Amino acid sequence: MKGEWEKRWQAHQHVRAYFTCAPPPHKSHIDAHSDREKALSSIVVQMKTGKIGLDSYLHGIRPEEAPSDRCRGYLTDRETVCHVLLDCVACRAQRRRYWKDGILNGLREIFTDAGKTITAARLILSLALLNQYIRTNRRTLSAPEGEQDQQ
Repeated sequence: MKGEWEKRWQAHQHVRAYFTCAPPPHKSHIDAHSDREKALSSIVVQMKTGKIGLDSYLHGIRPEEAPSDRCRGYLTDRETVCHVLLDCVACRAQRRRYWKDGILNGLREIFTDAGKTITAARLILSLALLNQYIRTNRRTLSAPEGEQDQQ
């Protein structure tokens, strides 16, 4: 049963985009989420699977609700996790606030470092692109590292 699930998970079209960047799910990952807020843990999982409420994914599953897979900022590129975290011009100022060390080299760098993964989740939450988190305390959860205590 587990082996069959792993094969399906690895072959799924939305997972393939991030499979080379993110380690596959493992029991040890549960411990990493135990002390995190539920919203941040959910966003981490969604980012790593590609099944996240960005227009590129939503357009594929519900085109009537997301008529385009293009970025809401400039409508040029597909609105994917990679685009939002690394390339989107509309998100540039916010990215600089979160990635104080400078430019990142790609999703692999983000997804293989727990601290950077949480920072990425906070960034995505701060951009208010995910409607399911409207009622969460976005101001506190999405603050960059070191600014949470100041809220």
